[in-house]
Amino acid sequence: MKKMRFIRSGLVAVLGMGVIACSGSASAADKSIKYTRHNLSSSGLYDVKAVSENQICKFCHAPHNADSREAPLWNRNDTTATFTMATTRWVNWGRAAQTGADSQPTTISKKCLSCHDGSIAIGEIRNGGPIAMATSTKLDGDGSLKDNNPFGPKDLRGGHVISFKYKTFYDNCLSDGGCAEGRFKSWETILVADQRSMFDRNGAMQCHTCHDPHTDRCNDSSKTIGKDPLWRKICDHDGGFNDGNGSLCNTCHNTFAEYTAPNLMF
Repeated sequence: MKKMRFIRSGLVAVLGMGVIACSGSASAADKSIKYTRHNLSSSGLYDVKAVSENQICKFCHAPHNADSREAPLWNRNDTTATFTMATTRWVNWGRAAQTGADSQPTTISKKCLSCHDGSIAIGEIRNGGPIAMATSTKLDGDGSLKDNNPFGPKDLRGGHVISFKYKTFYDNCLSDGGCAEGRFKSWETILVADQRSMFDRNGAMQCHTCHDPHTDRCNDSSKTIGKDPLWRKICDHDGGFNDGNGSLCNTCHNTFAEYTAPNLMF
């Protein structure tokens, strides 16, 4: 009996922390999910939001009957779309064995694309849906995000490469001269900086490597809507790459060239 009481108490504590995480705290309100684009509830500050649903977390998470294989308590179905993947000189899909690259988005990136693929309705969730969404110029008639990608539907070549194992890539790119030029940091260097959470369970770079789905660390207290796309690290505003987010790029890169990618399906 005592053991059962302990388990139930622990569950209440965990659920309580989940509520706090969803609602945000007063001390960091401007940086909580409530103030980001991922607040899709009726209290959202952006164009894409629900008509009346006031729960924030349920668009992605559910406490029961969820899919937790690759993301905690996931409340959405995976995208079945086929994508054209980004490629670079050092991460090339023709050399998947050398770079640890997947031919399609995997793990966390695939979860992100369960909204951002432009096919699945935002309000289409596994448990507790569908959720009615307010009319928005950013949504198609079926409730999915409009695909405004200038490269074409499901084409990811306008962004950073994803779904490749960083250590495998680093260990095998010396023959291409990229690592020899000192452009990239070793896997060991990145782990020393305690950045393991930026990669998935397989050590692969995914969408969450650069973006934190729950917090926008670049927004200040004035909350300039549309200013920053959920950057994982605090902006240093040093005038470097990507409007002052050079510290994020320098987690893996020692040097980088200026490059502007289109804002895909946001």
